[in-house]
Amino acid sequence: MTTDQAVTFRPSSARGLGVLAVFAGLAGAGAAAAVLLAVRAGVLPPDRPAAALVAVLALVLTATALGALHGAVARVRGDSDGLHVRTLLRRRSTAWADVAYFYVRRYDHRHGTALRLGVALRDGRTRLLPMPYGAALRDERFEARAEALRALHRRHGAPAVEHRPVVSHRTAGAGGWVLWLGLCVLLLGGSFAVAGTVSGTAVHERAWQSAAACPDDDEPAGAGGGPAADCLTTVSAVVERVVEEGRHRGRLHFADDRPTAEAAVTEDAARAFRPGDAVLVTVWRGRPMVVAGEHHVWRAHVPGTSAQAVVSGVLLLLAGYPGARLLQHLRGRRLRPEEVLPSVLPFVGALLGTAAWLLPLCYVHPTDPLGPPEAVAWAGMGTLATLGLLAAAWRATRVREPRDDVAGPHGEDAAAQHEVPARPVPGRDRVQPARVRHPCRHRRR
Repeated sequence: MTTDQAVTFRPSSARGLGVLAVFAGLAGAGAAAAVLLAVRAGVLPPDRPAAALVAVLALVLTATALGALHGAVARVRGDSDGLHVRTLLRRRSTAWADVAYFYVRRYDHRHGTALRLGVALRDGRTRLLPMPYGAALRDERFEARAEALRALHRRHGAPAVEHRPVVSHRTAGAGGWVLWLGLCVLLLGGSFAVAGTVSGTAVHERAWQSAAACPDDDEPAGAGGGPAADCLTTVSAVVERVVEEGRHRGRLHFADDRPTAEAAVTEDAARAFRPGDAVLVTVWRGRPMVVAGEHHVWRAHVPGTSAQAVVSGVLLLLAGYPGARLLQHLRGRRLRPEEVLPSVLPFVGALLGTAAWLLPLCYVHPTDPLGPPEAVAWAGMGTLATLGLLAAAWRATRVREPRDDVAGPHGEDAAAQHEVPARPVPGRDRVQPARVRHPCRHRRR
């Protein structure tokens, strides 16, 4: 509804969204209740894939209900007092004196373009409004609604800019720096966490590689801290039952729980062994490490330090991309919201160049990358190359602030310095308009 005093926007399909929210909520609650009752009655074990599937379906239906309800109750109202926004979780009112300008947030995707109207406050914060929204670049309904809010702002406030900026993911006013900062911190934390486990993995790997056979193979080595725990015990066993758990996992159950009750194997190994097969089981620290049969041999995977060090390096390099996006946002904070920021591809090139020497170094020297002299030289030359690439990326992505006028040495504009005065054309009564000479071009003689 639009009047001279106030405008109110609500979704055109609010009733349909409300009905969808009710049905999705009831379906999600019914699915969750059915799973709980079936598990509690013992009809459906909680570890069955069907229970997990129904639980996921209940969560999806609940999320759909919340999303539909959020769209159904969204309201935006503008009047003489200010801008009023109501959503599912909160209500917010902003006086026109606190509103700097309205802008359009543009989202480009494979199926077209989506438009959202946003408001920029005088304290620097920006907020996206739930209404209005458009689905095309020339959406007349969206343009009319946005212009109605801007007219109220001009009547009751003082807009900071006369035009309406269009902001996309490449412009200075896109925002999202909190998301990039959080992603960067998350990746850095993951990199440091993986790097902290490298030393423990190295100790475990060396112990397995140096393990020898126990003096007496009649009794398997236990999981305690005795001296026999680090030796290898090979025991004959019979496969009693094979369980394929899916997701590339399986279990072998041994007869009489000898040497252990079960062994967690891969799905291929579970398919290769059959009940009644005679196997040789090698136990180390109370865990089956090798199961050898007549047609198949399964070996437990022992994590290597090189792989963990490479994963830590990859996470560290991945953290550089959100860091570069955050840096470009900070460098362009003085630009107008619709100004396009330079691409971060030069920084991506610097990260790829760093990966060319950092990841091999992590793989070859996972526990002590700065110990051997060749590793120190390797890291030093790589660091110098990375600094050079980062310096080149910094220069290639420098932000140039727009200059409205360029004054000459005497205060006049640059265009006025090269302006040629008008002169009459022979044989004509009118005056030929003045032409402007470019300072870098010279007339051929």
